[in-house]
Amino acid sequence: MKLFVILMLLLFLSCSKPFPQGNVYDFMVFALASQNTTTTTEPTPTDPTPPTTETPITTPVTPTPVVTDKYIFVTTNPHDGNFGGISGADAFCGTEKPASIPAGTYKAMLAASGVRDAIGQIDWVFQPSTTYINEVGSTVFTTDANGIFTFGTLSATFGTGSWWTGLNADWTAGDNCVSWTDNIVDIGNYGTSSTNSLSVYQNFRFCDDLTTYLVCVQQ
Repeated sequence: MKLFVILMLLLFLSCSKPFPQGNVYDFMVFALASQNTTTTTEPTPTDPTPPTTETPITTPVTPTPVVTDKYIFVTTNPHDGNFGGISGADAFCGTEKPASIPAGTYKAMLAASGVRDAIGQIDWVFQPSTTYINEVGSTVFTTDANGIFTFGTLSATFGTGSWWTGLNADWTAGDNCVSWTDNIVDIGNYGTSSTNSLSVYQNFRFCDDLTTYLVCVQQ
């Protein structure tokens, strides 16, 4: 179509007025060259494709179970009734702890009026409604809401031997070697659990006795 228009224009011009020498031919060459010119369109730049972000794979972590049971053990070595007070008895428990049970604070199951009392819950060693296990992991008993238990309901024994308690059979404070500071003239109550039915009060003995142990309780 464009070529036809160009030829008609040349015909018109040649008829109306002569071109100067060579001008008609030059114009034809220019027109034909323009007809064959190809317009190049530059590609529109595009943003590079962003890299694909991989979602990291996470492995669920299994929480470590919380152990709520507490340990109880009988000391390896006996002691007379003079511990230098309740705090000295607690310190003795710390030195006697078996390596097989967890580290922590261990207190002596001893009573002394106004210092450590089960009924009055003064610095008492047992927690309410808590299960206590011995050093081999066997359940011994579970305390009631008052932090005490009933002998005869033990699932296992504390261990062999007898141990100072300063407790009467009803968990009230009894004879206690002058609050566990005497080993000469006074007496102290002791208990035993060589069978599951014995109690915190088995009898009393003189405070210079060197065959009596302690029961120690994890706090």
